[in-house]
Amino acid sequence: MNCIKKLMTVMFCALACGTATAQWNTTKTPFTIYDCTDKGDYYICTPHFARTTNGKTWMAYKIWLKDENDNTCVSTYVQLLDQDGNKVFDDLGIRLNSYPTDTWWSEFGAEVDPDGNFIVSVADARGTEAPADGHYRDFVPAVYKINQEGDMLWGLDGIALTDFRHAPYTNVFINGDKTYFQFTQTDGDNVGTYTCRIGSDGTVEVDPVYLYGQMVPSVGSDMLCFSATGEGPCVQRYNSNLEAVWEEPIVYDTLAYGGYDLRPYKIASDGEGGAAVTWICNMGMFAHNVRAQYITADGDLGFGLAAKYLYNKEEYDHDYCGITINTDTKEIMVDWEDQLEDYTVSVSKLNYGGDYLWGETGIQTESKDGSNAFQYTRIGSGSLKSGDWILACANDAAWNNATIIVKRLDTDGNVLWRKVLGRALGITRPTTFVEEDFTYIFWRDDAKEALMGIRISNADGTFTGIDATQAADKASTDIKDIYTIDGKRLSEPQKGLNIVRYADGTIGKKFVK
Repeated sequence: MNCIKKLMTVMFCALACGTATAQWNTTKTPFTIYDCTDKGDYYICTPHFARTTNGKTWMAYKIWLKDENDNTCVSTYVQLLDQDGNKVFDDLGIRLNSYPTDTWWSEFGAEVDPDGNFIVSVADARGTEAPADGHYRDFVPAVYKINQEGDMLWGLDGIALTDFRHAPYTNVFINGDKTYFQFTQTDGDNVGTYTCRIGSDGTVEVDPVYLYGQMVPSVGSDMLCFSATGEGPCVQRYNSNLEAVWEEPIVYDTLAYGGYDLRPYKIASDGEGGAAVTWICNMGMFAHNVRAQYITADGDLGFGLAAKYLYNKEEYDHDYCGITINTDTKEIMVDWEDQLEDYTVSVSKLNYGGDYLWGETGIQTESKDGSNAFQYTRIGSGSLKSGDWILACANDAAWNNATIIVKRLDTDGNVLWRKVLGRALGITRPTTFVEEDFTYIFWRDDAKEALMGIRISNADGTFTGIDATQAADKASTDIKDIYTIDGKRLSEPQKGLNIVRYADGTIGKKFVK
């Protein structure tokens, strides 16, 4: 299991899907990684994406197809994009598990370790004879590790926990050089969610223990684990041996999660062992609201014993939230979808003490007539060292007919630039990576049965690669247009903050004392 085996990339299904080389977009049109439109029984589903520290992008996804006996077969594949957005592995990439699985309703995990290796968990029917009805009911949890050259570091079959045969939901969490493999057994004598620790060489260092929750790094090799009790959502700190550090879990609110997500808590690390968390709660039969709390590495509650509403009024129709921490400014931003009289996308900013920095109801940053049958879809957000924020959402005009909106907000929530990208897109499972110079967004396009992506410059929303430093350093003599923060054109800069457009079309800020 410890030996390194080179896996040749598989040509299987090469004719089923498009094989054009992906590359970062140079216009507002997203680029296509794979396209399976009109390819019969073949299609790509449930993608996961991850970025490495050397600017590459890993992705894992399932290929759904029929085998020669017309039985359902779903295999997990991985692909790597280099720094320029080109595929590293041929065609569909590397096929991890070739065992048959009835897995459209299962879930898997994928993360990058500090060395840039890709660790992917699966559940398949290995060791099972084909059933008469063609539906496989075994789900053996297994985990693989692949390096950037395509070597299978944990063997061609990965590490399988064959004592568990009914575990369709798997996930991985990486903390430093340690990998934690989590899976949920749904049938049999040992029903429940388990977590084990796997060493870098592929040995199981800590056997599976009953432990449920979503994890983020804490101090040293410890983790914070978010779950729920009968009293409300809670957090416990665990050491690397999966032993509880605190005597009891800390209940940080009384209102529990009330949605439909397998990973219900959206968590952001503060880089100091603590974390902020947001989730939605039921406020009646069909209404929801968004809550948030901050927890230090020692378990202190920054917002007090009760979490905060992000829309702090008795108007409840808010859902699908995400969270970002700016560890430099020690601020938290939560974004969410809502439907009051109109459809909107809203953002709220708080400090670690729970003070509302953008008002008790946040800022409605996108809005349209609520009589439209389709609302917005949140995509993701991130922070920049300047204190500005990147926010992405989708404006759905009809089924599988959306455009992507990406914008940069300053520290006061003003829009510095706003770009509308693509059209007629079907966006599911979007993933956003906000790095200092660029924002990357990936998703499965249902309209095209494709994996898609975009790269956009954080400096000005263009695709030419100009970085934030270049935009900020432009001399005033290059300024072409001047605007107030609400978009009113000026003949000359006014006292305070001005939005400026330079001669090359880039957008920046200029402050006049």
